Amino acid sequence: MEHYDYIICGAGLAGLSLAMRLSEPEYSHLKVLVVDRDRKKTNDRTWSFWIRPEEQRFPELYLKTWDRLAFYGDRVDRTFDISPFQYHTIRGIDFYNHALAKIDEVDHISFAHGDVRQVQNHGDVVHVQLGDQKVSCRYAIDSIVRSFPEDNKLFVWQHFMGWEVESDVDHFDDEVATYMD
Repeated sequence: MEHYDYIICGAGLAGLSLAMRLSEPEYSHLKVLVVDRDRKKTNDRTWSFWIRPEEQRFPELYLKTWDRLAFYGDRVDRTFDISPFQYHTIRGIDFYNHALAKIDEVDHISFAHGDVRQVQNHGDVVHVQLGDQKVSCRYAIDSIVRSFPEDNKLFVWQHFMGWEVESDVDHFDDEVATYMD
C-alpha cells in the first residue's frame, strides 16, 4: 500500500488552494496526493469574492474587478462604492489551469484521477479507497460532497444562477457589478 503524508480528496477551490500552498519549498519534504474524478478541463463554475486590495490572491486570474455595486428591487435602486473592498470574479478553468501548472512544477505532489470511495481514520493512519486501490496517509483532507443532510436538518447550499445577455446596444455599466436585481 502506497503511503503519503497528505491526501487531498477533491480538486476544487479548497483542495487546489491547499495543494498550491503545499507546493511551496518549505513543504518539499512531504509526499502529497491530490485526487479528483474530473480532469479539470472545462469552465464548470466561477468564484466571486470580496477582498481588500492589499490582501489579493491570484490577481492575474481576475476576470473582472469592481469597486462599485448595484442593488435593484421593488423598493431599492442603489449603487454605491464598496471601498475599502473590491469584488472579484475568477473563472474556474483559469484557476484550475493556474493551480495544476503550479503543482506540476514540483516533484513531491502527484495528481490521480478517480473516485474516492471511502476515507477511514485508523488512529495514526488514514486509509483512502481510490477505486480498486487503497492508499494510506497521515492526514486526509476531504472536500468531496457525497450526500446532503436530511430534510429536517439545517443546511444552506448557496448557489447563484444567472444569464449571460448579449445586445447590440449597451444596457449595463460594466464598471458596476449588479449584485442583486
